[in-house]
Order: sequence, then structure tokens, then C-alpha cells
Amino acid sequence: AVAWLDGRKLIPDAKDGRILVPFTAQPGRRPIVLADPDGGFASLAAFEHHSEEYHLDAQFHVEREQLLARREATFAVRSALLVGEARVAPDLLQDVRLTIVSSTLDGISTTTEVKSPQLVADKVFTHSITVPDRLARLTVTLSGRVDLLSQAGEKRQLSATHTWNLNGIDKTEATS
Repeated sequence: AVAWLDGRKLIPDAKDGRILVPFTAQPGRRPIVLADPDGGFASLAAFEHHSEEYHLDAQFHVEREQLLARREATFAVRSALLVGEARVAPDLLQDVRLTIVSSTLDGISTTTEVKSPQLVADKVFTHSITVPDRLARLTVTLSGRVDLLSQAGEKRQLSATHTWNLNGIDKTEATS
């Protein structure tokens, strides 16, 4: 079979016979013609044409027991780059950065930035930091940009963030 969409003829892949439809800049329901390659039979159908929407999904983990002043704490980051609901290779992300912001009870913030962390699909990336005294908040952000293939030259910025609030009792007069 072949497909006709917006005046373009889409032919099946030689290996598995699937017809790949590129993303669009104008998403919505479109008429599509499914036809016999010889032109003997054709059928009109409706097709939901999707735009190229990327999403950076990241889970962050640190053992709270490691968050002791002047000791090492190791973060684990598991990330996935999704287009629609399908996973794609994380190397499509460009200018990847892992930013760690630690804020103390005294209002002092320290930012650590890891440029180009090695993100691998289905693997965990780890990074260690030294925990400051009187830590109150820890924020970790994974960010990067991706080139949109359906819109030449356009880039989309993506990010995922997680925050841990710590030692809240030290802000009060309570002792336990």
C-alpha cells in the first residue's frame, strides 16, 4: 500500500512495510488516501497528524542519609528523551547540563554545573558533591536543547527539575 497525505506520496519501508509519516507544524485531523500501489483500489480515511513534541523525563535520587555536612553525596539521574510517547536516543539532546543548586539556612546559595553529562538510555548517570553546612534546599535540574526536524532551524529547550527541602526544623524554635 501507499499513502497520500497533503499531496505527498508516502511509500512503505522496504524492510518491514511500515509507512512512516513525518511530523507536521500544523497538527490535527487530516484526510489520508490509502491506495494500492498499482492504483487499482483506494480508500479515504482520517488520520491524526501529530506535531514534533519532545519531553525530557528525568528521575533524580539521592540518599538522605548522605546529606550530612562536609560529606560526599552522590546523585543518581535516570533520563529519557521522548517524542510523543516513544523513547528516542538521548544523544539528540545538545548542550546538556546538570545544574545543582544548594541553599543553606543562612541564605547562601552555591551552584555546581556539570557540562555534557554522559546520558545513556536505560543507564543511570551519577555525580557527587560535597554537602554544605546547614543545608536547607537542594535543587537539581537536567537541561538541554533539541533540534526540531519538522521545522528546520528551530530548537526547543527542555528541562526536568527536582527539589529536596531539608532541615526545616532548624528554622523553628522546636528542638525535636
